[in-house]
Amino acid sequence: MKKIIFFGGKGGVGKTSCASAYALASAKSGDKTLLVSTDTAHSLSDIFNKKLGPKEKKIEENLYCIEIDADEEAKKYIEGIKKNISESIDPNVVEEIKKQLEMAYVSPGTQENALFDKIMDLIETKIGGYKRIVFDTAPTGATLRLISLYTLLEDWITSLIKRRKSILNKFEIASKTFPELEKKYKDDPVLKILEKRRIDILKGRKILTDKGNTGFYFVITPEKLSIQETDRSVKILEDLNISIEGIIVNRVIPETEDEFLSQRRKVQNEKIEEIKVLFKEYPIIYMPLFDSEVEGIDTLLKYSKILADQIS
Repeated sequence: MKKIIFFGGKGGVGKTSCASAYALASAKSGDKTLLVSTDTAHSLSDIFNKKLGPKEKKIEENLYCIEIDADEEAKKYIEGIKKNISESIDPNVVEEIKKQLEMAYVSPGTQENALFDKIMDLIETKIGGYKRIVFDTAPTGATLRLISLYTLLEDWITSLIKRRKSILNKFEIASKTFPELEKKYKDDPVLKILEKRRIDILKGRKILTDKGNTGFYFVITPEKLSIQETDRSVKILEDLNISIEGIIVNRVIPETEDEFLSQRRKVQNEKIEEIKVLFKEYPIIYMPLFDSEVEGIDTLLKYSKILADQIS
């Protein structure tokens, strides 16, 4: 079992159930495990019937949980930028930039940036204290934007660094005429911030693409929309060079004599055959439809045993 595991999939397919069951199985095997929810609509509190939050909370022996508050992380992210610019930018323009940052708080991408940083921070700071970290992620679209963010950020930061160096080169030339400029721009704080950010992004990419330690499970149901969305998502992660550990087919109807359920199972079987062809390169795990909701430790234990028996 790898050290860092992500569970993703379309909304409503049972990601939280599978991630929780996997984490519980890991904990029961004796491995200290941290289960983290990155979804804004957190479900870990519901599935474990315990109030959870942004701080680690022990659920069972060897099992701890965190629910990341995306809004709070976005606020911290913006405040961190404000602090950096206050120390680095001309005081005459700082207030105007701060106003722009206040608007950026609700802008697209800010929350993803903040979550990306928080996930990487959790991995770096917590992995030493845990054998495994399991992430229960948001629905596929948001998760893929989050995971692919490092590629976009790296290009963007590299471009900013290039532009900043170009500006500094011009000041270096000007400093021969105006020596007082040399001291001001010789040890440029903006360039330091940009280069540190680039290093952090590269660390994130290294973590996510480390196939020896990091993996991704897709949870799907044997239905057309779920299969199509997963097929697109798998291709994206393949392009990003992220290891896909398997496809978990959830809510498979068991053998039954009930006429209605038998017909539904027949439809599911057709979709399962399609899944086998589409994802033939990956292990396929089958989770049955339970006769009750998957919540509480007792039900999760049954669920986790079925999952653990199929995952090496």
